[in-house]
Amino acid sequence: MIICSNNIIMQKKKKEIAKMQTLD
Repeated sequence: MIICSNNIIMQKKKKEIAKMQTLD
């Protein structure tokens, strides 16, 4: 359960990083 929630958080962070890169 913890690993699953951790995976979702990582995906959200990756999406945020991708947005930051596209803004750059």
